[in-house]
Amino acid sequence: MFGALDLNLRSVENGSAGTLKSLSNDGLSTSRIGSRGLEDLGDGLKAGFWLESAVLPDVGSSNATKFFNRRSTASIIDPRFGELRLGCDNVPTFTAIGVFDAFGTNGLGEVLGNGTGVGLVSTLGSGANTLTRADNQISYFLPALLGGMYGQLALAAGEGKVGDKVASGRIGFAAGPFGLSLSHAESRVAAGDQFKQTVLGGFYDFGVAKAMAQ
Repeated sequence: MFGALDLNLRSVENGSAGTLKSLSNDGLSTSRIGSRGLEDLGDGLKAGFWLESAVLPDVGSSNATKFFNRRSTASIIDPRFGELRLGCDNVPTFTAIGVFDAFGTNGLGEVLGNGTGVGLVSTLGSGANTLTRADNQISYFLPALLGGMYGQLALAAGEGKVGDKVASGRIGFAAGPFGLSLSHAESRVAAGDQFKQTVLGGFYDFGVAKAMAQ
């Protein structure tokens, strides 16, 4: 079992409209609860599962119509060949956005990933349900023993739903204080139309401070 609760006091002032004081959540991290596990199958091969749900601790409820809305996956992992993962999970572009943002997916990552408050992203992504996560996704991850190189390929079947089908991938390198990644996703939103998103990001850790850009 694992989880995190993030609660904060918030005051928002909007000129003549007045001031709103509230108890809110998800300031620095996403409030969540989950369960995960690994089973050793022998010869280094492992089977794993991950079930994770976002929660709203200020009111004590889930924040989505489906309970395991953050992740619901089963995996086969081999240290020599990588990981095959099935289920509802982050798309590679959203993962990349969180890696290169100081607040993860709660700062700029939430804006870019969800299109919240950004007219360009929300307009171009109209009808795309795969900006953050995708249902029915099949992912392959490169093994960890590649000297800092990592990668992921993912395909989610739309199962007849417009905006749910997405093909995406991510390739990157991280070693010592330096990291760089390129990711891309394409989702069909209508007949002949596609929403495309490309994320290039990098970081350098100076020890006393860490610089990030994307």
